[in-house]
Amino acid sequence: MSTRAWLRIRKIVLAGATHCTICGQPLDYNAPYRSSKRPSVDHITPVELGGTDDLWNLRPVHVGCNSAKGYKAPVSRASRDW
Repeated sequence: MSTRAWLRIRKIVLAGATHCTICGQPLDYNAPYRSSKRPSVDHITPVELGGTDDLWNLRPVHVGCNSAKGYKAPVSRASRDW
């Protein structure tokens, strides 16, 4: 995917997003570039694990939350032991 296409998708995912979908805290659109609180786009299922750049696989998160998640695949509710 080209950089231009990714920037367009990123803009769509972040449009209207106010909170990180991982931690629930507000996204800071005015945070400095190196801040862990600035908005980022996360692949729910990482590309390395078969995820895609489709909108259904993307969500708004903090840079710090995205980094902490790393390349982990999400745990489905069906596989959790309640």
